[in-house]
Formats: sequence, C-alpha cells, structure tokens
Amino acid sequence: MNTNIAKRYVKAILSEFNQQELDNLVNLLNGMSNMILNDAKFSEIINSLLICNSQKTELLTQILDKQDQKVKNFFKILAKNKRLNLIPEILSELQNRICAKSNIYNGKVHSKNEINKGELKELEEKFSKKFGAIINLESVKSDYNGIKIYIEGLGVEVSFSVDRLKNKMCEYILKAI
Repeated sequence: MNTNIAKRYVKAILSEFNQQELDNLVNLLNGMSNMILNDAKFSEIINSLLICNSQKTELLTQILDKQDQKVKNFFKILAKNKRLNLIPEILSELQNRICAKSNIYNGKVHSKNEINKGELKELEEKFSKKFGAIINLESVKSDYNGIKIYIEGLGVEVSFSVDRLKNKMCEYILKAI
C-alpha cells in the first residue's frame, strides 16, 4: 500500500521538477532518509502521533531553510498528509525511476570472499551486454556461502550457493545408489 502511495508522489515529482531541482531533491531525500533510518530521535519525531503536523512542518522548515519553494512545498504536503514516514520509500522509487529513465542500474554482489575489481568489472560488462543497459555493481561481503548478484531496478537476482550444490550432489548420489 505504501509503495503505491510513494509511486504517486514520485509521479508528481517527475512531472514538476527539472533535472537540477530533481538532483537537489534526491540529495535532500537521501539525507532525510538516512536521518529517519539511523537517528532514533528524528525517526520518533517523524512517526509520533503526539506531535502535531504543524510542529513537524515547522521542524522541516528550519531544516530546509535555504531550499527553494518547490522543495519546501513538497515536504509541507508530506507533513500535511502524514506521509513523512514514506520518505525512504519515495527516495527508493524515485531513484529506480531515474535509473530506468537513464538506463543505468545499480546492483550488489554478495559473497563470503572479497571480489576483486577485475572480476567485478567483467560481471558488469556481461550483465550490461545481457540487459542492454549500464550496470554498476558493488561488492558486499556477507555470510552467504556462494555468490548472489542482485540488480535492484531490473529486479534481477542470480545466485550460486555452494551449500545447495552440495545438497543436490548428495541427492543425486543417493538416487543413483
């Protein structure tokens, strides 16, 4: 439900903001999203039902003091409609739409071992060729026993699990006996 609401805001943003204003807004939303996700006090203020919308709007006005009127109005509308908690989802949807428009997608490669830049570059080239887009991959060290590649904007997930391979081999050997 929240994703549908975020999509409506993004549609309005894309129709009203030019590229420079859009870049500025993405930076602001990124900062606000980080504050909501990482700062417990700010998140509590944004999500609190005890704090009225006018106080939240006043706080945002102080934060956005040097911004242009379009940006201020956008955040005022979010506050008025009690949608400030949707800022991370709006940011995510906006970034996805911008990437789709420019045909550039970002992804992550999860692996137990560090992947060197040459291998990462080769994966980027192969995925770029496969999907006809520019793919940027980032290596993320995790507990996953294998390799998992996830490209957000395209909704593509490719994985190879060592544990799953071992289980399949054991099943095959047991069936053969």
